[in-house]
Amino acid sequence: MERRLQQRTNSQQLRVEISDGLQSYDGVVSNLTYTGVAIEGLPQRIDLNSQAYNLTIHDNEKRFELRAVPRWSTISETHKSMGAKIYEVPRSWYQFVDSLDK
Repeated sequence: MERRLQQRTNSQQLRVEISDGLQSYDGVVSNLTYTGVAIEGLPQRIDLNSQAYNLTIHDNEKRFELRAVPRWSTISETHKSMGAKIYEVPRSWYQFVDSLDK
């Protein structure tokens, strides 16, 4: 049984640039909420041990600069995935997440 306060929204066509302040990598947002994000398709070389990340999530029209802390990660033969708790967002983020539900 999931104990989430907010329902996840599956995203389509959302790209993410993730940076630890030293390196920047590209990935794909698989799902998100107001306060969390799951990212897939990260390259093997990314270090998922940073304490915080700068995320830039964008589609063809909108771009959001966020701050997040890692909560979980998985490693496969070809890529890495991670989940992060978002703690710093612009006000327009909430409206954007709501618009994805429709």
